[in-house]
This record gives sequence, C-alpha cells and structure tokens, in this order.
Amino acid sequence: MNNDKPQGREPRVRIGQLAALTGVDQATIRTWEARYGVPVPERSGGGQRRYPPAEIDRVRAMRRFIEGGYRASEAARLAAGTWPGGTVSPQPTQRDDVARLLTEGDLAAVRTLDRLAASIPVEEVILDVLIPIMREVGDRWESGTLSVAEEHAATALVTSWLGSQMRSLPPPLLEDAIVTAAVEGERHELGLLMLGLILRRQGARVLHLGSDLPVRELVAAVAARAPALVCLAGTAQISQPGLEQAVAQLQDLPSPPAVAVGGRLLDTWSPATPSITLPLEIRAAATRILEEMATRRASATED
Repeated sequence: MNNDKPQGREPRVRIGQLAALTGVDQATIRTWEARYGVPVPERSGGGQRRYPPAEIDRVRAMRRFIEGGYRASEAARLAAGTWPGGTVSPQPTQRDDVARLLTEGDLAAVRTLDRLAASIPVEEVILDVLIPIMREVGDRWESGTLSVAEEHAATALVTSWLGSQMRSLPPPLLEDAIVTAAVEGERHELGLLMLGLILRRQGARVLHLGSDLPVRELVAAVAARAPALVCLAGTAQISQPGLEQAVAQLQDLPSPPAVAVGGRLLDTWSPATPSITLPLEIRAAATRILEEMATRRASATED
C-alpha cells in the first residue's frame, strides 16, 4: 500500500519533492519548519515527514514574501495563513438556517456566523457559507421570489459581520496599501468586502472606498494616498464606462499604482488599458494580489 496517498486523501510529498516543487532547498525548508512553523508536516507510518498540498502553497508563498523584501518571521506569519486548511465544512442545513435568518434581518444570523468562524477559518465561512447564500439571494431577487427588502436585509447583515471581523484583526503587517472600490454605476461591493477581509487576514493594509464612487473621487483619493495597488470590481454592464475611465486615469497618475479588476463583467469585457485581471474565485484573486504586491516590493528593493 502507498503510504503517501491514503485512501480518500490527496497525495503527500516528501521533502525532496517539496523542494523541487517550490524551488526552496531542503535545508532551508527544515530551517523554516523548525524556526517559523512553515511548512507543517504530517508523519507517515514509518515516522517520515510528508507534506500535504496546502503546505506546498505555503512554502511557495513564504518564498514570494521573502523575495518581496519581508523578514522571514513576517513572511512566515503571512504564509501560515495561505491558505487555512479546512476542517469540517458547514452542512447545507446550516447554510439554509443562515440564509433564512439573513433574509429575515434576524441578528441571530450574525451570531451563527460568529460561531462558525470560531470553529472553521473565516475564509471558509466566506467561501462555503456566505458566497453560496448571497448568490442564491441574488438569483431569488432576480426571479422575483425574494423582495428587495429581504435582499437588502441580508446584504446589510453580511456587511456588518464582515466589518466586525475586519475590526477584530491586529494592525496590518504590510506598509503598502491596497485600495478597493466600486466605481460609479457599480453598487455591488460585498465581493470587495470579502476580498478585503481575506487580504487583511494575510497582513495586508486595505482601504475600502465603497460603491458607486465617482471616478474623479477615486482618482483624487488614490493620488492623495499613493497605494501600491487599486482593486476595482465590475459586475454590472452599467459600470463599464466608469471602469474604463478609472483604469486609464489611474495609470496616468505621476506615480501610478498597480490596477486590478475583477468581477463577472470580465466575462464579456476586457480593459483596453493594461491592468491585472483577477480570477472570479475570491481566494485565488487574493493570492494574485499578494503576488503582485510581493513583486512590486522586490522591484522597489532592486531599484
């Protein structure tokens, strides 16, 4: 029997394979593991180290952060959360209960989310609970089986919960800021709020400027604050002209930030001005942003 791939589990790799997959030599991996707790090995039946797929991602992340100029201890703290491995995903009945409470505007929904966040990573609450629920809420609103008031109640409670999670976090590790915003015509901001929370949990400094923001106000705010990256969302066709203007005007600034664009609008539209196109899946989008931030830090260090 192959001990590296027990039945029902993803394959585990040896340290030599981990080194080959990540570009980090074995001695360095052992040092990181001993000093910083990254990666976290499992033990085979014979007591040998074996590393699950999540640890491959963490080692790659730690290498990116160090190359981007972070101290090893800071890089380890960031990489340790990239990404939390799940334990037990919420059952569908739990999601149904949360969905019902949210659309009723019942604060018990917030308490339920708090209990879930105490037992599984916040990222999983977002991915496995909130995103499916809010997608269903949107679909039901569009079909007319859910009222505007119910949709607004659910959105308000989720926004409140995301804000409470953000406020509970320690100060960010990173100096460079990320600005998130939805430009004029775009009123959906939950995706940006979820993305911002995931980024903050990885140590990023995030400033959210809200939804339906006039382009001139966005550009003025970015010029004043000089963030390293601006992340814009586009879900509605009506927001396309504003996004096009924003991307172009941001990149015309004397010290232009990196500009990332995400959302369902990208299924039918691509920015004419070069920008970073984010994947639709929020966790993958956060990874892409963190990679870009590390690359910019590395370039600044070289200069």
